[in-house]
Amino acid sequence: MKLIELEIPMNIDPGGTMPEINADEHNLKVSFYLLDSEIKEH
Repeated sequence: MKLIELEIPMNIDPGGTMPEINADEHNLKVSFYLLDSEIKEH
């Protein structure tokens, strides 16, 4: 396993109440609220 840092410019809401991480053997999904933006999925 290798950790890779992603450099994606985002303004994450530090007061967001619903950060979520889902992972299995082949996939990783991270969701969170962004400041001053519409709903987006990365």
